[in-house]
Amino acid sequence: MTEEAVAIRRELADSYPDRYRPDLAASLSNLGIRFSKLDRLAEAEEIRGEAERNRADYGGA
Repeated sequence: MTEEAVAIRRELADSYPDRYRPDLAASLSNLGIRFSKLDRLAEAEEIRGEAERNRADYGGA
């Protein structure tokens, strides 16, 4: 479910970055947490990095 939310929000953020980039960053953060809990640490680190970049892009960092 979380991966689906990220995929949808990526598409929305591509079309409407000012509106959906914050939502994408939040979804990415949630996905990173889930990956960590599943011991998928490399994926979690990559996703968290993407979340941080998206937050910085819209000034939410």
